Amino acid sequence: MLAPKDQPRYPHIDLEPEVMGGLPVIRGTRISVYSVAARLADGDSLDDLCADYPTVPAASFDEAASYARSHPRRDVSKRFR
Repeated sequence: MLAPKDQPRYPHIDLEPEVMGGLPVIRGTRISVYSVAARLADGDSLDDLCADYPTVPAASFDEAASYARSHPRRDVSKRFR
């Protein structure tokens, strides 16, 4: 068993430069954590997300929402001004 310090904090989240330009996504998908957070903010529930993506565990959506809250998306438009 891994010690807590050796366990990834967000095991359901991937950040790979070659996947969606490095946006954080649910592991094994191209579902951005920010799209999950946006759907939840717009009134969808975890059950709605699970119904739309039946192969993705509910824990992945819950973790994606948590990640998005603790890592707000930066406004990339400011970089190009």
